Amino acid sequence: MMTLTHSIPPLYPFFNPVGLGEHGVAGKKLFKPWNKVMLTDAGQVVLYRGNGCPARAGSRHDNWMLDAVEGFESTLDEADFPCLFGKKAHKQNSIKFLFVRENCIQRDLIEGVTQYLNFVKSTELKHRLYSPLVIFFQNSFKENLKAEHEFSWQAIQYLHDNDAYAWPEGVAQSPDSPQFTFCFHGVQLFINISCPSHLKMQSRNLGKQVTFVINPRENFDHVAGADTISGIKIREKIRGRVKQFNDGLSPPTLGFYGDDDSLEWRQYQLEEPGGLYASVCPLKIRSNWIDKQVALWKPQY
Repeated sequence: MMTLTHSIPPLYPFFNPVGLGEHGVAGKKLFKPWNKVMLTDAGQVVLYRGNGCPARAGSRHDNWMLDAVEGFESTLDEADFPCLFGKKAHKQNSIKFLFVRENCIQRDLIEGVTQYLNFVKSTELKHRLYSPLVIFFQNSFKENLKAEHEFSWQAIQYLHDNDAYAWPEGVAQSPDSPQFTFCFHGVQLFINISCPSHLKMQSRNLGKQVTFVINPRENFDHVAGADTISGIKIREKIRGRVKQFNDGLSPPTLGFYGDDDSLEWRQYQLEEPGGLYASVCPLKIRSNWIDKQVALWKPQY
């Protein structure tokens, strides 16, 4: 296990993308083979920077991961970046990072999100409230925003098609329902799709790679529930900051989960000229769980 610079311990002895030894000492043990999913803690990246980068100059694999983190952090460091929870998680070094390689997209994504949700299920809410999963996709900059949006929805579809868990009771399976939210491994999730070609909705541009920010839905319900006055005020404050950050543009699809005029999937990807304008949800949600198990008899990746 690596020594971290914050109180949240690493989940597993994952592949070490930051070039540290097993005890956090640079150069003692360099990169292990690329045979494990790359899920790591923000504190490992911070510690790594403090010890220098033994492989920075020579490893192209290494460079893209560090560049992705640095681009992400530089955006969150902007004073008027709208997401107050993201800024707090960044300050606490409590973010979980997943690096998805371009030649192993399905495997890295599915295994990495699964490992993150194992952490969610085994950790008390108060100890993971500010530990979102941030996913970077290698070489995911496409020719235009529409292509990046299509790539993003396909990645989410990969998750659904490889989910062996039953859909949680009480959660609508139709994306046309205000009670729908995406679920994986029995956990309700909110997925923020951010793309490098976003120019108008700058709050959804987190660097040079397509980036997902994933939070369990209960995190939002706990800190900014739509059924409390304080929660409504927090959401209104953040949305005011979003409008300011986007030079006066307010995303029309942002709403409150469960409201009759609000669809959750429309908040995953924000629309702007040049992007994907979908009249129906791009996801194909399986309604028959038995048929889904038959499809899962052979892994999709």
